[in-house]
Amino acid sequence: MDETNDHDKKINEEASGYVSEILQQAGSKPTSTPLSETKRNFVPLFIVLFFISVALTAWNLAGLASDYDVVTPQEELTYARFLIFTAIQEVNFYRDSAGALPTDLTFADSEDEDLAYSVNGSAFWIGYSGGDIDLEYRDGDPLAPFASAFETVTGTTVR
Repeated sequence: MDETNDHDKKINEEASGYVSEILQQAGSKPTSTPLSETKRNFVPLFIVLFFISVALTAWNLAGLASDYDVVTPQEELTYARFLIFTAIQEVNFYRDSAGALPTDLTFADSEDEDLAYSVNGSAFWIGYSGGDIDLEYRDGDPLAPFASAFETVTGTTVR
């Protein structure tokens, strides 16, 4: 039995030696990196960012000074046809529900001053005059160009 105890003591002493050696090694190493080693120098980054921001500002200001159209003529034409098509649909809806043509477009909540409307007996006329575009629709004219503009703007198909 003494041999077993001696053997256990020897194992315990070895284990305890290993543990103390590990603790010594852990104690000799710093647990964290000193602040001076983790501190980064951001000055070059700020200098680069400063010059990029100056260049972008100059580019934007130069762009503001140039003359350019915000709306292209094709977009304006599509917009005019879209307005006329919606007015045509509202007039036709009014005519179908009331049995007569409206006297003006106020019922349609159309606040666009570029649209004009007139009635001649049982037919109507809608015109658009804005920018460089003068466009008109007479009751009975083909709807295709106006309907395609409506489809372009809304992304829906007209039946």
